[in-house]
Amino acid sequence: MKRFFLLFAAFVIMICLYSCTGKEGANSTVGNTSSLSDRSPVSEDSVELFSMPLRTAYFVGEPLDVSGCFLKVVQNGILKYVEINKSMVSGFDSETLGTKNIVIEYNMNGKVYNIDFTVRVVNDLSLKYNTVSKTVRSGNLPDLDEGWNLFNYSFGDVVESVAVFIPADYDTDVRYPVQMYLHGDGELGWTAKQVIEGDCAVSVRRAIKEIHDTIIIVPTAKSSWLLVPNDVARVYPYHSYSMADAYESIHLQAAEKLFDEVCEKYSADPSRLYLSGYSRGTMASWFLLYRDIDRYAGALLCCGAGDPDVVENFQNTPVWLFTGQVDELVSTKDLKSLFNRYSEFGDGRYTEYTAHGHGFSDMLETERNLISWLYSKVNTVKCSHAFGEESVSKSPTCTEYGLNIKKCTRCGRIAMIPCKSVPHIFENGICTLCGTSEESYDAYVFGTGGKNAWKIDTNDEGNIRFTAKTNEGALIIPSLCFNTGTIEWDMTVKSEDYKYNGAIGIIWASEGDLIDIYKSNYYVTGRFKGGIFVTFAKFNGSRDSNAAFAWENAKQISNGSTMAKDKKVHYKLKYDGTHITIEVGGESVTIIPGHKLFGSYVGIYSESVGTVFENIIIRDN
Repeated sequence: MKRFFLLFAAFVIMICLYSCTGKEGANSTVGNTSSLSDRSPVSEDSVELFSMPLRTAYFVGEPLDVSGCFLKVVQNGILKYVEINKSMVSGFDSETLGTKNIVIEYNMNGKVYNIDFTVRVVNDLSLKYNTVSKTVRSGNLPDLDEGWNLFNYSFGDVVESVAVFIPADYDTDVRYPVQMYLHGDGELGWTAKQVIEGDCAVSVRRAIKEIHDTIIIVPTAKSSWLLVPNDVARVYPYHSYSMADAYESIHLQAAEKLFDEVCEKYSADPSRLYLSGYSRGTMASWFLLYRDIDRYAGALLCCGAGDPDVVENFQNTPVWLFTGQVDELVSTKDLKSLFNRYSEFGDGRYTEYTAHGHGFSDMLETERNLISWLYSKVNTVKCSHAFGEESVSKSPTCTEYGLNIKKCTRCGRIAMIPCKSVPHIFENGICTLCGTSEESYDAYVFGTGGKNAWKIDTNDEGNIRFTAKTNEGALIIPSLCFNTGTIEWDMTVKSEDYKYNGAIGIIWASEGDLIDIYKSNYYVTGRFKGGIFVTFAKFNGSRDSNAAFAWENAKQISNGSTMAKDKKVHYKLKYDGTHITIEVGGESVTIIPGHKLFGSYVGIYSESVGTVFENIIIRDN
């Protein structure tokens, strides 16, 4: 009996090892040896093409690459998958343009099987640039030529340089993979052509060379794609943050709109949509992966901070994350933790380049299988998700973010939705919820008057209240972002002892971190001394030189009763992308601004001590 059990155990172990071998091969690409589950009742031997090579287009003079090409073989009733190598093929000639018929020769049981497929030799379009002279408005994408198409793309109030690559011999009957590349902050304000030819867009250039038959979209931005709390203080390295505090700028919205338009107008393969990004572009890609659940088939992401609490949302999207071991701008430790958390749900790769910092594009140039890995990924999720109502998973506190969940009503897919922490409630300078002192809380506030330029507490309604401690205080509120819609707020002016001309109000459309009020571009809407409400104003300057305060198209509301000292006044600012309307005290005026918006940051500004801002509400259109 003992011997029987030993023999039985050995038999079970052999079966398990055999099965595991087959499974491992299937996961790595496609295994060369069939597993027990591959047994087929078919008795006739057969050979057929299982998968085409990843690359089916070549430039003149390039060698054949059969990576990803497999045969499906049934031999003696057993199914197996055979990887093709160059010695098995003939008929390739890349010296002349045109379609080439490739023949695979496979010998089995004394019989020769010939299997055909075709590839193309095409002109190198990687440096062919077609310039579209007219600005293209969103929703009106023109017919594009083969190669790079460079044009200005208008969305809302922004006009950005963009590029779209259309492969040679574009065929409407063929479904093409689509890659969108999002650049970092180091390329803000660059043209799309400069981004393409810059150091970091390695995935773009290599995809054209190694795959060619792909559509590629390269949008650009003049300010950051995604806004996060650390953008106020700019303390390096950037650490992980909550998506509850991340806001997409109008530039990212424009990029998404362009992506959708290209996919709709051209023959995009919905199962092969890819993202690639560098630095801030990776931060924006994390946001898209988190929000657009199961849309993308794969992503190549480099050195950009994210939120580890929401990685479950893109568990079905393979991610290859690259970092530098000594990155001074983004925490490598945090990125590694994020990826480890992602690995609990998803299937990806992590590469950390030794002794490299934030820049390692030279390593990407020679990274093996970079493009073949990405373009081999296929989105197999069939459900068009319809998520139901959110339910609480973890309640927020004043020191920790909360987490809600929602479930797809069709397939049961779970999505994670972070929610903001609740405000501190101070009594006698101490938060009754967490014990944080009011003074230490102020240390997180940055403005022209220093870190203690503003006092932050809560009002009787439980909403955050900001009180100016100096007569020259500017503060960007990282949790607020505004492109179009409505901003409402209550403002009380305690003193008429102004430092300058008495400008007090909401800052909006700021280009970025507003530490120096003289060297940033932004708009102010609010009060001006003398019983006037300013509807449109900005600092017309640059970061390189001081500039004078300038009014533009400034209509005014003369309403003396609302200007009384110590009176709480309600303001409403509306912006629809073209018109600005300000409503105060039953009066309103509307203007068309003379300048475009600089960015999406929102903040407050006061030239008088004691000014109170509270009940700030932003509503999108």
